[in-house]
Amino acid sequence: MRLLGSGLVELIAGILALNKGTVFPTLNYESADPECPLHVVHDDSTSAGTTFLNLNVTPQGQASCVMIRRVTT
Repeated sequence: MRLLGSGLVELIAGILALNKGTVFPTLNYESADPECPLHVVHDDSTSAGTTFLNLNVTPQGQASCVMIRRVTT
């Protein structure tokens, strides 16, 4: 099964996070792996900032990248 629309879903989630002002939490994350130091969002208190990068690559080698920035007036 190919997930052709997953990049668009990720883009929509990023735009919604910018509008909300916080990053969506990671669901079902229970414990950190000490061998893999990642910052995982546990709650709605992490600020989304003003910019995000959406990068997608297909198994066929096609790639797309878009940078979105929230402009305040």
